[in-house]
Amino acid sequence: MAEKRSLYANWALWLSLGAAIVATALYIVFEAFNLPVQITIGITFIAFATSVVLDPQRYQRAISGRQARYGFNMILMVVAFLGILAVFNYLVYQYPKRWDLTEGQIHTLTQETLDTLASLEDQVIVQAFYTTPSTPEESSRLDNDQNLLEDYKFFSDGKFSYEFIDPNQDPVTAENANVTVNRTVIVKYSGSEEKITFLTEQELTSALIRLISAIERSVYFLTGHGEYPLESGSEGSYSMLKDVLERKNYVVEELNLLALNEIPQDAAAVIVAGPLQPVSEEEVALLAEYVDGGGDLIVLEDPVVITNFGNQPDPLAEYLSTDWGIILGQDVIIDWNSFLPPYFVVWYEYTRHAITNDLLATAFDVARSVYLNPEITGVTQVELIKSGPQSWAETNFDSLSDPEQIVYDEEEDNPGPVPLAVVAQKADVDARVVVIGNSQFAADGYFEFYGNGDLIINAIDWAVGQEELINLTPREEIPRLLVPPSPTVMNLLRLLSVIFIPGVVLVSGVVVWFIRRSKG
Repeated sequence: MAEKRSLYANWALWLSLGAAIVATALYIVFEAFNLPVQITIGITFIAFATSVVLDPQRYQRAISGRQARYGFNMILMVVAFLGILAVFNYLVYQYPKRWDLTEGQIHTLTQETLDTLASLEDQVIVQAFYTTPSTPEESSRLDNDQNLLEDYKFFSDGKFSYEFIDPNQDPVTAENANVTVNRTVIVKYSGSEEKITFLTEQELTSALIRLISAIERSVYFLTGHGEYPLESGSEGSYSMLKDVLERKNYVVEELNLLALNEIPQDAAAVIVAGPLQPVSEEEVALLAEYVDGGGDLIVLEDPVVITNFGNQPDPLAEYLSTDWGIILGQDVIIDWNSFLPPYFVVWYEYTRHAITNDLLATAFDVARSVYLNPEITGVTQVELIKSGPQSWAETNFDSLSDPEQIVYDEEEDNPGPVPLAVVAQKADVDARVVVIGNSQFAADGYFEFYGNGDLIINAIDWAVGQEELINLTPREEIPRLLVPPSPTVMNLLRLLSVIFIPGVVLVSGVVVWFIRRSKG
C-alpha cells in the first residue's frame, strides 16, 4: 500500500511540474492572466498538494536533511542574483542609453533632428496608417519606419508618441484623417497637422519644423473669372484643398484683382485655378510685377473648349509664353489606353522632382498640353507629368462630341507622350511658376483620387519654398566587401575544424581514460 501511495505521489508531482510548465507557456503566448493560465496554475497547486498528502515523509526529509540546507543556500544565491538583476534593470530603465555601433553612425539621428526634438514645447502625436505587410519587402519597410519613429520617441523627452493604424481594420479613423494611401503618416502638433506620404528623417523633421514655427503663409486664389469657389461643399469647389492647406498653417484667401488692383504684400503665392474667362491684361501686369519681385504663381488652366474663352485673347497664356517659355496648347489630350473616356488622362510618366517624388497615380478630366520653349534664357524648366505614348494632343475640337470621330491626325495633332504639367524657376529674382493644363483634378470630386490632392499640395509647397525646409546631414553607409578565401584555404579550414580539432579532443580523452585505468 505504501509503495502505491509513493507511486501516486510521484505521478502527482510530475503532473504539478507539467502543469507549471504549461501555465508558463500559456502566459508567454497570451501575455495575459487568462482562464487557461488560471486553470493550469490551479492544477499545479492541487497536484503538488496531492503529492504531499500521499507521501509526507519524503517532503519532511527534504526539509530537514543536509540536502535541504544546500538547497536553502542555493535559494539565497538565486534570490540575490535576481535582486541584482532587478536593480540593474531599474537603473537601465531610469537612465537609458543607446549605442550606435555602425562605423558610419547610420542609425543615429542627425544633430538637426535632435535640436528640433529638444525645442518641442507641446506633445507630438503621430498616426502611421500602414496595412498589414504581405511581402518581406513590406515587412522590412514597416520595421525600418517603426525604428525611425522609436528613435524620435526616445530622444524627445516624452513629447513624441506614435501609433500604427491599419486602415483596413479601422476605416473610420482613416476616413476621418482623409487617408486614402497606404503608409501615410499624419503628424499633429498644437492643433495643426502635416501629412507625409513617404517617411524619412528629412520629411519628418521638416514637418516638425513647419508645425513648430507656426508661420502663417498666405496663398491667394484669384477670383472674378469663374474660378472654383473655396467654400462650397459641392464637387465643383476647392473646399477640401482649402481645408488641407489651413491644417498646414496656410492662410487661404480669395483675391479679386479687378476690385483690389493690387496683390497683398503677404502673398506667398497666387493661384489661378480654372478661369472660365480670360484674365485681363491689367491683372496679368500686376501678376507679372508680383512675380518679378520674387512672388510665386500657380496656374491651372483648362482647355479652351470647356471654357468661355472663345476667340478672345489670353493675356496670361501670352505672359507665360513670353516671360517663362511655357506654352499652353490649344488642344485636348486624348488617351485611348485608359479604361475611362478618351479625354480622361491618367498619368504615365513623372519627372523626378520635389513635387512628384513618391507621388501616386494622378488623373485629369479634360486636360490640355503644356509645352516648354527651351530657347528661353534665364529660366530653369522641368516637365513634371506626361501622358502615355499612345496619347496625343487633339486640335480638332469638333470631333470631341463624338468619341468615334476622334482620330489621330499626324499633320495637325501632336503625338504623345504629351506634357501637361511643368514648373519653371528664375534664380535671379527667386520666383517660381507651376502650370498644369487642368484644374478639375484639385476639385473636391477628384481631390482624393490617389495622388491628386498630393500633387496640388506639393505644387503649392514647392512654389512657396517649403518642399525642403531642412537639409539634414547625410549619413553615408560605409560599404563592406567580403573577399572569400581561396579553395586551398577553405579546405585547410575544413580540415582543422572538422577533423583535426575534434580528433585532438577525442585522442586526449582516450589517453586520459587509459591513464586513469592504468592507475586503477
